[in-house]
Amino acid sequence: MSQRSICNSFGFVRLILLLLLSALLLFCFPAVAADFSGSAEMENKGDKQYKAIRLLPEIYHHTKADLADLRIYDCDNQVVPYFIHRFSPYTTETNKTYQMKLINSFVKGEDFYLDYAFKNPLPNKDILVTSLEVTTNNNGFAKQVELWGGYDNQNWEKIKNDYLYRVEGNQKLEIFFGAEAKKYTHYRFKIANNLEKLTFNAVVLNYNNRTLHKENFTEILTPSFTTEEKEQKTLVKIADLKNLKLDSITLETDSTFKRRVVFENRYDKILYNLNFQNTVYQDTAIPLNSFVAQTDPAVLVIENNDDQPIEIKRIIVKYIVDEVVFAGGKGGNFILKFGNKEITTPPSYDLVNFQEQIIKEGYDLLSMQDLQIEANQDEEREQNKRVQNNYKMLFNVVIVVVAVVLGIIILLKLKKVK
Repeated sequence: MSQRSICNSFGFVRLILLLLLSALLLFCFPAVAADFSGSAEMENKGDKQYKAIRLLPEIYHHTKADLADLRIYDCDNQVVPYFIHRFSPYTTETNKTYQMKLINSFVKGEDFYLDYAFKNPLPNKDILVTSLEVTTNNNGFAKQVELWGGYDNQNWEKIKNDYLYRVEGNQKLEIFFGAEAKKYTHYRFKIANNLEKLTFNAVVLNYNNRTLHKENFTEILTPSFTTEEKEQKTLVKIADLKNLKLDSITLETDSTFKRRVVFENRYDKILYNLNFQNTVYQDTAIPLNSFVAQTDPAVLVIENNDDQPIEIKRIIVKYIVDEVVFAGGKGGNFILKFGNKEITTPPSYDLVNFQEQIIKEGYDLLSMQDLQIEANQDEEREQNKRVQNNYKMLFNVVIVVVAVVLGIIILLKLKKVK
């Protein structure tokens, strides 16, 4: 066999190998999955400068528990800064008034003293007050007073120096105690140089307290569930709770029972549904304190002991929901994207530094449209990996086949030469 013939044979085999390799490469590296597995469009409505969208359970299921991979894009595909808001502020006010009576008055040097105590008997607890207020018939006075407090009309502690006045239609007849409420039972006025003979018709103590509360935004979910009986227990497997911040879970049932119930091996409580003399005694809710379920399904265990399992008609889940607040004054619709396994750190936007002013000003709550969620990226990667492994095996087989074919061709050529 000539060297030229052998080279031609190798060239032919090499050409076949290159064609097979090119074809295999097209399949060995499938298209990379999109950066985000989910998206939803938000229609821009309202006249507020800032907008918000309330997240749906499906979004929580396909994003990280800390929402690190949430992103908002405007109509020009530019990133829009946002902050997470999950509560509604409200205030409660408490106002109380306590009448006082004069129990002692005397003059010491140039100072005039007035001692007061509660007019009505005191309850068996401390009475907190935030200010002391007087009424008087005197006019045209401005007096500096020292106010003292005590518990027995013998030992006194100075509270503060202040002014009382009524001059030309302006008056100040109340002494405020500041941030810290007082709980003295006796109060003393020390008035210097009381030439005006200032007297009080009445003295009252006031308690005015305004408290700021935060009430979480919540939604209700009725998830699907399955039950399984195992070792005198009912295992209730509840679907679609992953990454939700759970406030409570309530069982709806007509069964009569009083049993220990455990959720996710962490929260347990004695639940009951009883009826005695036509009176219903019921508590079928487990508080969960914003617990975030990491598994799907989540498991609730009912301890039956030797009793028959209860029949659950429905499960009601109350969960805390987040609102994503962002600047929407530019106009046009917005896109919310989520579900990116490569993003591990939440974004840091300047908007967070003045979120209190934005909340106070208010914002428009937009509706979510065209929610799209692709297949789980992890599953896609595993599938791609399996495909690549299959093609790698196929490629190796092709190499072996080509080598065998090349060997056969060489042997045949050698036989012809002989």
